[in-house]
Amino acid sequence: MPVAVSETRLAASVGSDPKRARARRSVALDFFTEHIFAPDPEKDWSVVQKAMQCIDVSRPVKIGPEPPAPRRLIALPQAGPLGAGFFADEPSPREDRMDWYVIAPEAVYLKYFSPSVRVARARTLPPARYFIPGARTAKGPRVATKERT
Repeated sequence: MPVAVSETRLAASVGSDPKRARARRSVALDFFTEHIFAPDPEKDWSVVQKAMQCIDVSRPVKIGPEPPAPRRLIALPQAGPLGAGFFADEPSPREDRMDWYVIAPEAVYLKYFSPSVRVARARTLPPARYFIPGARTAKGPRVATKERT
């Protein structure tokens, strides 16, 4: 069932309380279900569960294309349990090779933050993560194009 607009706004707002956490969990679960599980019901539900474990519900969760995702994002390793379509807005100090992608302004996305012990005590937000479902498939318009180096 689609999430209400009011719940989407609450999920995107700053603050950390149980009501916002529930809204963020609901928005993310709905988005992952629609864009990972629904297109391929034969897909293992554990992929959605793993994706949900990567979200810090104490921090804002936003869906777009409005406002557009950043123009350039770094692809997270596809060899992981989540596969293609996951990006970061800042390089990870642990990664020695990074693939930058140009993101189309009309790309549908989910913006979230990963739980991080190091940043939990900091007052600034950690690097944002983006799930762009259009980058998982060759069907439809290209929304993420790898930059040539």
